[in-house]
This record gives sequence, C-alpha cells and structure tokens, in this order.
Amino acid sequence: VTLDWIDLARRVDVGGRPLIAQARLRSSGLGLSAHVLRLMIGRRRVGEATTDSRGVARFVVKPGEFPRPGRTTLSVHYAGNDFYAAAKSTAIVDFFEKTTLTLVAGVENQNEKARRRLVASGRLLAGARPLVGRTVTLVDGRRRISATKSDAFGRYRIVLGPHEIPTGRLRLAAIYRSESPAIASARSKDVRLFVPTFPSIPLRYYLLPLLLLLPLGAYLAIRRAPWTRWLRWLRRRLRPAEQRSPELLRVLRPQVIESAPIDPASSRQRAATEHEVVGQAWDAIGRHPIAGVAISVIGNAGEMLAETETDAHGRFSLGRIPSGRHRLSSRHAEYADESVPITLPHRGQLIGFRFNMLPLRALLLASYRELLDHAFPARQVWGVDTPREALRLLMERLPKGHAELRQATDVFEHLYYGDRSVVRHDVDDFRSRTRALQEVNR
Repeated sequence: VTLDWIDLARRVDVGGRPLIAQARLRSSGLGLSAHVLRLMIGRRRVGEATTDSRGVARFVVKPGEFPRPGRTTLSVHYAGNDFYAAAKSTAIVDFFEKTTLTLVAGVENQNEKARRRLVASGRLLAGARPLVGRTVTLVDGRRRISATKSDAFGRYRIVLGPHEIPTGRLRLAAIYRSESPAIASARSKDVRLFVPTFPSIPLRYYLLPLLLLLPLGAYLAIRRAPWTRWLRWLRRRLRPAEQRSPELLRVLRPQVIESAPIDPASSRQRAATEHEVVGQAWDAIGRHPIAGVAISVIGNAGEMLAETETDAHGRFSLGRIPSGRHRLSSRHAEYADESVPITLPHRGQLIGFRFNMLPLRALLLASYRELLDHAFPARQVWGVDTPREALRLLMERLPKGHAELRQATDVFEHLYYGDRSVVRHDVDDFRSRTRALQEVNR
C-alpha cells in the first residue's frame, strides 16, 4: 500500500482560512476506495476521512484546531485490514502568525538644508500582539537606508540627519524579515516623498542675471507704472500756454453738458436706491460649493434687510437692498460663521461675491496644532507624529495636566477621525480644553 500527499500547504496562517489537505491511498498503482484515513497534527488526532473511487481523502482543519505557531509534523495514517498493510505519510508544516507593519514618514524643515531631517515611525504587530526587539529596516526601493529595533509596544522610530537623507524622489518602505517559522515576514505600504537638492552654485552666477535684468525691469517700470503717467501729465500741465499743443488745449478747455431733468417715478431712479447682491458659498478646504448656507444682509441698526439660502451649486441672490453700509453674513451647521462689511451702491450691484467658509473640523485641527506649537515652538510635530505619539511627547514636555491632556487627545481623535459631523459646541468645548492646558503650563 502506498500513502502520499497530493495537496498540502507548507505554510499556514493560524488566523486565516481553514487548512485543506488531500491524501491518496493506492495499491499496485490503483486507488483504494472506501477506506478510512486519520489525520494527526503532532500526536493529536484532528479528523478522519474516507477515500473516494480514486483513493483520495479530503481533510478540512478549522483554525480553532490549529496548533501553536511554529514548525509542526502533519501525518496521515491508514490502519490496514486483512488484505492491505498499514501505511503512514508525514510532512513538515509551518504554522505562523500574520504580521502587520505600518509606516508614517515625513521631512521636517523641508526648505532648510542645514536643519532638515527625515522621521519614519510605525508599529510591528503579530496578530494583535506587539513584537518586541525585532529589527525593522527602512529602504528606498531596493536600497537600504537605516535599521532599528522595536520597543516594548512594538513601535519603532528612525530619524535621519541632514547629511543622511537621500534626495530626489523617494519610495520609502519598512521591511521586517522573520527568522522564526512561527512569524511571517512583512513589508509596509510605500510612502512617496520628494526631497529637493540644494546645489552649491557660486554667487556670481546669481548676480550676472540680476545685473542683466535690472535695466530691463527699470525701463518696464518707468513705462508701465501709473505714477509716471500722472507725472508726465503734470509736466505738460505746468508748461506755458504757448508751448502746449492745440490738441491739449482742446482737451483742457471746460465743456458744459446740458442734461435733461430726471423723472422721480422712472425706473432708473428706483434702481439707484435698491441694489442686488449675487454670489456663491465655497468650501475653503475642499474647494467645492456648499448648499444650504443661510445668507443674510443686516443693517447698521441690526435689522434684517434680506435673507436667503444657497442652492445645490452654492449660489445665492439677494435683491431690493437699500443703499448704505451693511453686513453680509453666512451661517451653516458644519462651517464657521462669516460676516463681512459691504457698501452699496457698489457700481450699482455687488455681483460675483464669494464666501470662503472654513469647516469646523479644520478649526478643531487648528486648536490641536496650537497646543502642539505652544509646547514645541521650534519643532514641527503635526504631520510627522500620530496623535498618540504627540500625546507621549506632550506628556514628557508639559509638567501638569496629564489626565486632561489624555482626555483632550481622545476627544480630538473621536471628533476629527470619526464619522459624526462636528458642530460648534464641539469646537468651543475643545478650545476651552486646550486653552486651559496652555494656562496651566504657561
């Protein structure tokens, strides 16, 4: 009797799909049907299967029956009977945990070559368990840049100085190569960066184009500047009368224009006292129109002169507004209120006005960055570190208010990264938290 494997995975993820294995039982090259085969992992029996007409038995092992991660012997047994002898077939299978590796990278002081540095950080996990003391390598394509080891929480951090940063277009990735069969190797997603170069060009190469362009710029400024036209007009005006040209005398001669009286009931006089304001509400961050914005015109005494809402394209139109100085206001539940002074008549009508409204989520981010800038005035923390890493740095830097600081970070993550819309009460409450922390640590 011959018993061998025909379908068996040599590496199995303990947190993934079930293991499917097939074994074939043959005698003199022909498959033996209706015979029972047992599957064992190590010394533990995990299942039985009966061979089909071809002598093939199919086993399905669920993830709950997997052994601990590591290298394990998987065997299939045939007990035999009065006609056929017993048989056994073994195989070595690596049961491993799936590894997750993240990467966040950025360049601080991008435009200052002497002070800039590259910061790359992330976390290494095996399932939900952090891997401690493992080597993580930072690469650019296939080129190795630097390496470090993970801490007790599976986090790593690589900082490159100004003389170690590669320049040009970078495709950074973090790589972990496992030496144990119980843990799989991992590679993070690529992070693309552009680091400009600063070639050392002699000063004379900058001064030569400047000296060539300076006379041309002075000539264009004299020819195009408005004050030169007024200066030439004033010089002609101060010339004696005999030196002036006849055309200039005709231009300067006063002309009397007779106009017909204006009918008080005419439409032109009514248009001079009533005006129109036409514009659009626009998202200053997302660069798209905003629908449902309440637009109103308020007079000097606080009375409401006109009110409307923007349409699906963010457009609004307010008519029959009297002359004078007013305030044009906008209000929306998810955006900060805006109010600007206007003066009518503005060439008869105010057309093409645009409200650039700031989302409340952006104000929330500005308050959090204000707290970071207060603690680190000479360092750019936001955009390089995650909120949790920024919390660790703030707790090391600020001596007081650690519990309030942890609560403020939880509130910021819930509001800024959550699906719920941010309202004005959330922004006011978060601003009061950050200002209280700044006053305590002033």
